[in-house]
Order: sequence, then structure tokens, then C-alpha cells
Amino acid sequence: MGNVKQAGGLRVGLTGGIASGKTLVAAMLEVCGAPVAFADQMARGIMEAPGQTRDRLETLLGSGAYLADGSLDRRALGARLFADEDLLRAVNAIVHPAVGASAKRWHESRDLVPYTIYESALLLETGAYREFDVVVVVHAPRVERLARAMRRDHADELAVLARMDAQITDEERLGFDAFFIVNDGSRLLLPQVTELHQCLLALSEHGEYRDRGRD
Repeated sequence: MGNVKQAGGLRVGLTGGIASGKTLVAAMLEVCGAPVAFADQMARGIMEAPGQTRDRLETLLGSGAYLADGSLDRRALGARLFADEDLLRAVNAIVHPAVGASAKRWHESRDLVPYTIYESALLLETGAYREFDVVVVVHAPRVERLARAMRRDHADELAVLARMDAQITDEERLGFDAFFIVNDGSRLLLPQVTELHQCLLALSEHGEYRDRGRD
């Protein structure tokens, strides 16, 4: 990053590995007054709502991808996509542009706030981070994230590791130009999030901030 000054509020992309605590950080920033959108919820709404995106998905996946009530059969679809990389790429090619356009409209409708937060697990992997003024990465060690995800999702170790391996590594994530929040269980989150909030306010107002580094 560098100095940023633009009309309207900053677009802040928030990401992190599985069970890193990014949703918690998003909730804390929301308490600070930032509007927050979640990529998973936005994608689900777009995939389930009647329209061009759903029509294209039904053509690709078949009507069986949806339950009788019209909602997406997430479990069945997840299993299919995990087993078929070509199908995953085809679905992403349909969904990601639609979600990106929706996220941009969502941000632009909130132009009177200093910044908005868009939480996405795959912000870095998909290259979507390039659309944001600021990127925030929530970091926690892999072994800690594994234990958290197993407890949270009642999942076995191999299943969680497979999901982790579908994301970039911690080393790759830490190499991005971003603000970093460390959620390793030994550092308090509140002071870090409070400082981040103040930095984002300053960046929005003046186009400059004090570099936090990765402490």
C-alpha cells in the first residue's frame, strides 16, 4: 500500500485462513461503526436468487444443485466441486464476477462512511484484493487454526487440512502488502482492532497512516 486518497469511503478487504478469526474481527470493526459485508452470504444470495447467474448455474450443474425450497444444496455442491477442479473453475467463472459487481454496488451505496469492510476467505487467492484500497489479513498459526476448525465444525483433521490446502499458505499470505491482525491466542485482539480502526479513519481522511508492520 502507500498513501491513498480518494472520493468516498475506503474499500477495505478483510481476509485470512480458515478459522483465523476474520469473522470476529469483522464484527469488532462493525461495532466501531463500519458497514460489513460477507462474501459467502453475498454469493449465496446471488446463486439462489432468480436471475441470470442462477440460470447459468442450473445449466452447468443441473436443477439437482438446488433443494425443493429453492435454496442451494451447499453440502452436495461442495462435494462435487471438491472432487472436480474443472467444475470448480467453471462455477467460479460465473459466480465471482457477479459477486464482485454486487460488492462494488454495496460499497458505493455507503459512500458517506469513512470505510467499508468486505470479508472474504479467498480475497487473495482469487486476485479480488486488487479491487480494494486496503487489505487486512487476520493471521493465526496453522496448528491453532486446525484445532479451532475441528472444534467449530465438528470435522475430522483430514477434512480440515484438505480445506486449508485449497488456500494459499501462511507464508504466502504474510507476503502481501496489508495490515495484519495476529490472532494466535497470546495477543489481545481489541487493541489491535482499535489501532486498525484509527489507522483506517486517518487513511480515509488524510490519505496516510502509520505503518503497523506485522507486530
